[in-house]
Amino acid sequence: MATSSVYYEQSNSVAGDIVCDCASTLAAYIGYFAYIVTNTGKRPKVAVPGTANIPVQFVIIDAPTTTTVVCRPLDPNRNIRVKCAAAGVTAGQEVATNNAGLLAASGGAAGNFLVGIAENAGASGQYVPVRPCPMYLHA
Repeated sequence: MATSSVYYEQSNSVAGDIVCDCASTLAAYIGYFAYIVTNTGKRPKVAVPGTANIPVQFVIIDAPTTTTVVCRPLDPNRNIRVKCAAAGVTAGQEVATNNAGLLAASGGAAGNFLVGIAENAGASGQYVPVRPCPMYLHA
């Protein structure tokens, strides 16, 4: 009896943007980092970080309703545009999320989660292309 390779080709994972639930409207947070706060329903529930050094998994790219957002996972194979914090960043700089979910210079400080490398310079409120990297905590 021949064996089928169909089981090796199946996957429950699909690359790309995902729809997530949120506790309140996040329409004003397009381009901000987001993290999973709970995953007990059909979709993960996300929020924007309220304190520094929270590991983030996504960037919010759309908010079609007051209770859902479209998030793009941080993926090293695909750059993403993230809204910049007041201090700005320079091209090639290691970047992290600040306490409001915005892009900020990492500075290599202990306790900062590096999320990527800024591909261009950016100032307050600008959208900066970032190449995500495997996240790690500066020691």
